[in-house]
Amino acid sequence: MTPPKRVLLVDDSAFVRRATERMLEPLEDVEVAGHAANGEEAVRLVHQLQPDLVIMDVNMPGMDGMQALERIMSERPTPVLLLSSLTREGAEVTLRALEAGAVDFVDKTDAGTVMDIHGLAPVIRAKVRAVLRSGHVPPPAPRMEAAGAASVEP
Repeated sequence: MTPPKRVLLVDDSAFVRRATERMLEPLEDVEVAGHAANGEEAVRLVHQLQPDLVIMDVNMPGMDGMQALERIMSERPTPVLLLSSLTREGAEVTLRALEAGAVDFVDKTDAGTVMDIHGLAPVIRAKVRAVLRSGHVPPPAPRMEAAGAASVEP
């Protein structure tokens, strides 16, 4: 039997983390490996838990989701699915996140209010399955020599 794919949930809302975990429960080949409430915890847990997928919010205190995404891609590239009210089709933050290495996004506002987030379950499950089936691991982000410097090819 193949071990389940491990997912790290990152959101500053404990309610959203728990709701997302419940949405994933029907996926027998997926397990939630851990939870993080901010970007710093996310980066640390990506190294520690080595998840197959990270589902992450963008707007969080301290290190936000974009900063955490960039760190994850430079230190331990891992597929990241953004689950945020900021990640809408065509939005600047969405485009930046996809360029930085995120594999896909879900707009939380499609559910209406945060209390209705369970309505996103079919979309989240489908995207999680697609990412995990693809086996796609993002390449490491280009290293920067100094702030504002051009990337250096290895």
